Amino acid sequence: MKILFIFSLTDVQSLLKPLQSLDQIQLGVSYISSYLKQHGHKTELLVLSKMFEKSNSVLIDDHIKKFSPKVICFTAVATEYPFISKVAKYIKQKYPDRYLVVGGVHASLNPDEVLEDVFDAVCVGEGEQPVLELVTALENGKRPTKIPNLWIKKDLFIEKNQTRAFIENLDVLPFPDRDMWLKWIEEQSGSTFSVLLGRGCPYQCSYCCNHAIRKLAPGKYVRFRSPKNIVSEIRGIVQEYPKTKTIALEIETIGANRQWATALCAKLEEFNSLRCEPISFEVNLRVTKSADLEWLFIALKKSNFKSVTVGIESGSERVRRDILKRDYSNRDIINCVKLARKYGIAIIF
Repeated sequence: MKILFIFSLTDVQSLLKPLQSLDQIQLGVSYISSYLKQHGHKTELLVLSKMFEKSNSVLIDDHIKKFSPKVICFTAVATEYPFISKVAKYIKQKYPDRYLVVGGVHASLNPDEVLEDVFDAVCVGEGEQPVLELVTALENGKRPTKIPNLWIKKDLFIEKNQTRAFIENLDVLPFPDRDMWLKWIEEQSGSTFSVLLGRGCPYQCSYCCNHAIRKLAPGKYVRFRSPKNIVSEIRGIVQEYPKTKTIALEIETIGANRQWATALCAKLEEFNSLRCEPISFEVNLRVTKSADLEWLFIALKKSNFKSVTVGIESGSERVRRDILKRDYSNRDIINCVKLARKYGIAIIF
């Protein structure tokens, strides 16, 4: 079956080439696309922007007529949702036989509100398995029903299915589909890429969606890909894109699990030791209260990390502790920066 993914961006410089580089791709839909392809389905991507709203209908019509998808999948953060909702209404009015599915954080946390729009189903939580089961049902001529993680419109009521456990072993997932993005990217040779290290976050920051998402499903929320699996993906990237220089390793914080982080850095160090020109890495790090982080910066240095991004959120210890639920001192931040400087790693705030 053919599935079209629709993704939107606000600040773009071009209608036909809205992304500047491959590190800007959205990994969530990329994983779902590769999962569908692994099971024999065909996927395509359409990237839209409200900056070119008058031209979007032409792009939509062109893709639907040429590709002829049965299912159209949308994803959107809260700020993009009003635009995506308008796009979905246009498609449903002109192509009423298309099955429209929406997912992502905003849809997962507001499924009742989202299903007041024209969507046929909303994915609550992780999407690889439920979207595949939905597509399989439609391909077999069946009406989708009783699919965990999906809320499905059925005539005058909504079938609210239970959520399945979070995918515990992330290594079972195929690597994300980067090919679907190529036609939308200005610079395709690629010097910087993003690689997802894991899913979930162990912390409870009040302003973040993670504490709400972890309540959506049973099972282990904080999960990491194995270092071997991560390096295998990186190896494939640099083989396909020899100009690769930097890889951004996407995770909420590299310091969440010491044993795993140490093993990962060792694998990255081993990988780089076999290269004439080592790949540089960058990653996120959360400062924690009175934490000994020297072990981490030693490992990051050995594996050629060039920068670490740290979110301070506020200079007030009281605000961080009582409002943001980030209980660490200004001294902890200063110590983190000193360690980064000691080992020649840039800190980005």
